[in-house]
Amino acid sequence: MGKSKSEDHSRLHPHVIPISKLDRIVAWLRDSRRDDYFYRTRRTFPSIQAMWSKIFCFKPDVAIIRPFYSYFVFIALCFLMLRGTKVVLYVQTPKYKRSISWRDRRNLYLVTQLLRWKLFTVVERIEGEDKYVDLSPKKHFIPFAHNVDSGAISRQYQLVHPRILAISKFEPRKNYDALLEALKLIKTPISVTIIGQNTTHAHSIECERIYQEIKTNNLEDIITVHQNKEHGFVCEQYLKHDIFILPSYDEPASVSQLEAMAAGLPIIICHENGTANYVEHKRNGLLCERDPSSLAESLNYLLNNTHLIQKYGCESLVVLREKCNPTLICERFEELFLNANNVHKS
Repeated sequence: MGKSKSEDHSRLHPHVIPISKLDRIVAWLRDSRRDDYFYRTRRTFPSIQAMWSKIFCFKPDVAIIRPFYSYFVFIALCFLMLRGTKVVLYVQTPKYKRSISWRDRRNLYLVTQLLRWKLFTVVERIEGEDKYVDLSPKKHFIPFAHNVDSGAISRQYQLVHPRILAISKFEPRKNYDALLEALKLIKTPISVTIIGQNTTHAHSIECERIYQEIKTNNLEDIITVHQNKEHGFVCEQYLKHDIFILPSYDEPASVSQLEAMAAGLPIIICHENGTANYVEHKRNGLLCERDPSSLAESLNYLLNNTHLIQKYGCESLVVLREKCNPTLICERFEELFLNANNVHKS
């Protein structure tokens, strides 16, 4: 029902379901003070006629649904069940966990046993936990599929004055405060680029606060901030930088990190993020804690051993090919889709 500025739909032609006239009736259920993109899309009522037409005219064999709590998803699932379409749910919760709540157990039973739907996730586990147990055997781990950027093969690294890149929305959990504090501890000459999404009132408040923090901490000379840039511009920046850092926490599944790996960048990422398992510590990047001292320690490790920037960056391409090979992942998808109603298939 919508598209954010940072999304790349160049290989797709999305059919956007229009808003229903009934939306005016249910509009009072929404908090008019909230302008968060996901908040609005979850509470926007889609056109029943348009969705009916798209599903029943297109006649899908398999439907992939991300189970947001929204009118859109609820109506789509009702129509797909009515038509008898196989349903696969895409989630961003880890396959392997240390424990599982009774609510998750209930939902898994409902989805996999009663409705006989399949689930897949792009998050294998959360790094740093001691023990992992497959508490949801009906949930399949299928990594993100991603090709290596053609420009990464012959790219050059600037090791004398490394360039650091950070990309994320302007939200508190993106942990920019910790990043700024970490940069104050760096003595090596560097330059930093921050690319952020600023599309809501909450984003604007956080963005303005970050600008003020940069000024207060006298970091204006080394930090450049870009807002709401198109995906093409972002891809160019990966190739123009030498280190990618993701200081955020509670990040389900970051795509920017995969794009950075595809461009041959070494990755510094907090271990508690969902896609931290795409980084192998001291092979193609570094896993760290969310606090400023840990972020600074990881940055200093690379900045004091600049030969590792190129080494880890080249390994990012190898790791990406190993873990995110589109051909192999396509085969796993096909197996999942073809057996979408076979709940006993592992």
